[in-house]
Amino acid sequence: MYPTEVIIHLDALRRNYRDLQRHAGSCELVPVIKSDAYGHGLAPAGMAFLSAGAKRLAVFRLDEALALRQAGVTAPVWVLLGALPAEAEKALAPDLRSVWTKRDWKSLRTHLARTKAEEKVSTTHFVGKVVLVGSQENG
Repeated sequence: MYPTEVIIHLDALRRNYRDLQRHAGSCELVPVIKSDAYGHGLAPAGMAFLSAGAKRLAVFRLDEALALRQAGVTAPVWVLLGALPAEAEKALAPDLRSVWTKRDWKSLRTHLARTKAEEKVSTTHFVGKVVLVGSQENG
C-alpha cells in the first residue's frame, strides 16, 4: 500500500465559504459538517466556518452537535437526523435545533411521556423540513 498524506488547510475552508456566500447573495449558507469533516476535524472546521462569517452550523448526528458544544462552539447548531429516543432529552437542549420526521417526532413524544420528561418539549423548538441535496443515505 502506498503512503498517503493529507494536508489540511482551514484557510481554504474559510476562503471557499466566503466565496460561496458572496455568490449566494442574501441567502444564508449553513455549512454541514459531517463526522470528522473529511479529516479537517469537526471542531476546527466548525470554528473556521464561523470565523468566515457563518451564523450557524449543521451536523447529522446529535453526538456531533454535543462535540461542537464541548469544543466551545456557541453558535446555533442544527441536528439534521434528529436523535434516538434514548437521546431525546439531550436533543431538546435549548441551544440545539433538531430536525424530526413525523414518525420520529411521535416516537420522541412517546418516549418522553414514558420517562415523565414530556414537559421538556416546548413550542419553541424548531420543527421543519430539510431537503438533503447530494447526501446519499443520510450520510
